[in-house]
Amino acid sequence: MSTYSEQGKLPRLPVPTLEQTAEKWLKTIEPFTSAEELSHTKTLLQDFMHPGGVGRYLQQKLIERDQKSKNSWLEEWWNAYAYMDYRDSVVINVSFYFTLCDAPRPVSQAQRAANLVTLALEYKALIDNETLPVERSRNTPQCMVAYSRFFTTCRIPGPETDTWISTPSPQNNTHIIIVSKNRYYSLAVTDTKNNRLYTPSQLSSIFQSLIQESSSLDPAQPSLGVLSADNRTTWFHARQHLIEFSPRNKETLSIIESSAFLLCLDNYAPQSYKEMCNLLLHGGGSSKLTANRFWDKTLQLVVFENSKAGLIGEHSGIDGLPTMHFLEWLLSHEASSSSSSSSSTSNSVQTSNNKPYRLLSLDLSSPQTQTQISRSSEAVNTLLGNLNLEVLHYKNFGKNQIKSWGVSPDAVAQLAMQRAYFKLHSSFPPTYESASTRQFNRGRTETGRVVSNESVNWVKAMALGSGTSRDEKERLFKEAAKAHVKYLKEAGEGYGVDRHWLGLKLLAKQFGKGHGLLDSKAMKESGHWRISSSQLPVERLEGVGYGPVVGDGYGCWYAIKDGLLAFTVTSWRDSKETDAGAFVRSLEQALDEIKVMFESKPKAKKEAKL
Repeated sequence: MSTYSEQGKLPRLPVPTLEQTAEKWLKTIEPFTSAEELSHTKTLLQDFMHPGGVGRYLQQKLIERDQKSKNSWLEEWWNAYAYMDYRDSVVINVSFYFTLCDAPRPVSQAQRAANLVTLALEYKALIDNETLPVERSRNTPQCMVAYSRFFTTCRIPGPETDTWISTPSPQNNTHIIIVSKNRYYSLAVTDTKNNRLYTPSQLSSIFQSLIQESSSLDPAQPSLGVLSADNRTTWFHARQHLIEFSPRNKETLSIIESSAFLLCLDNYAPQSYKEMCNLLLHGGGSSKLTANRFWDKTLQLVVFENSKAGLIGEHSGIDGLPTMHFLEWLLSHEASSSSSSSSSTSNSVQTSNNKPYRLLSLDLSSPQTQTQISRSSEAVNTLLGNLNLEVLHYKNFGKNQIKSWGVSPDAVAQLAMQRAYFKLHSSFPPTYESASTRQFNRGRTETGRVVSNESVNWVKAMALGSGTSRDEKERLFKEAAKAHVKYLKEAGEGYGVDRHWLGLKLLAKQFGKGHGLLDSKAMKESGHWRISSSQLPVERLEGVGYGPVVGDGYGCWYAIKDGLLAFTVTSWRDSKETDAGAFVRSLEQALDEIKVMFESKPKAKKEAKL
């Protein structure tokens, strides 16, 4: 069965009815909305939905769009709205990272890089040959289109909106780009039939030679790394000038953008897990490792001097779940050392003679380019200096213990975040949890709205402390958990509210059919994601991270493992309202409270045997 054998059988993403979305949305805004504002919003909603009203007109246009769309009414809109139209830097704001577990045995930087590259090429061959098995969730086949973008795409800046370039694979992306000390090298790694040109040991020798060569030189001037980390429109103009200034620059950009992926060999060893997370998320600055990247490329493997490793993903073409599956596959095969025994290599390339890699040349002599590099360096340093990233590995309980309590592990993590936020801010944060819609053709995600009347009731009961009995707290917790699971399930089935509202808003703009509801305070505030969260059930991966999506919010990735709950929390330092460090401390306290709530329950007395 081929990778895309189920693709044509997948259902289309549904278009919810106005009634379904309106009823569900009203319930989700109640925790944030005053009685007066709620009454006003209901009046607006009734007008929006009445027969012959704006809502009915827009809903019909959405149905017509769905009927005319080849695969999905949402796909094109989502790619543009969520990603390509975004003008701020992709660093922190769009890109995400994964931290990989350590190699199964001590290896050098070059050896680790060689093993990871070899396995990535094996995975690429599975995609190109369409032999990667179809993923299933509870026996339901999932959309596999995301994998076709892993090794073939690159984001290209535009003046108002970005685009992708897609390089046919395996015919035209037989090379990878290696970045070392801000220099870009091209290395052919496969032939046009996906046969690998080098064994892992040969790759290790090549990478070691390249590291030694670049180490003998001073770091190159920051160039594409910092330019591609700047505002998208700024980067567009800088890129255009580079291309117009020199044919050499045009060729180098084309080689980088058409590569299968980047390998960043960093001449630095992070001293802590937290430091490694920061270096993967943003590189640490223009004079550190931010310049040793190309932020437009879909996949960048990073290997540090101490052989610790991670991956940076440019989010526009890929989501966390498929990327996680790729990396879990890679690490499981690294652990079993299968790559060393399953090589499809050609001896046509001799590594002992001429260098198999080529240093790519850039002409940066233009005064305009020099000025822009300085400005971009300053901009990215300001951006990353504003980020606060904290991690929490909570080890007082894990997945197995949560299951013994009879509640959803995901609900435990989410309700702990609600409790933690309330302890700090005395309010309830509009909270986004990513819900996968990959059971649909071209499905990606829908918003799981976390805050509910039920979650509010539990958080308030916990705030009362001894004023509420333990049994009552547990009852309210289980009601909140049940409501959470129900909403997430419906969102994954295509019946959330946010993608539907997005479609109606875009159609209102297209047809000039504005309405007060679409611009209402309730609409704006309930979608201002003060917590943007995502759970990825990682096993061999250590963690994931990304930035907040609003200026006064938190980015919260989490995983629930057998013996621990792992969190990565980010916030902006210039926000007077948020503090990632304080949130992590509050979150730890909230988790302790949940543990006490469940485990302080009196045990039933056993009847004495006669």
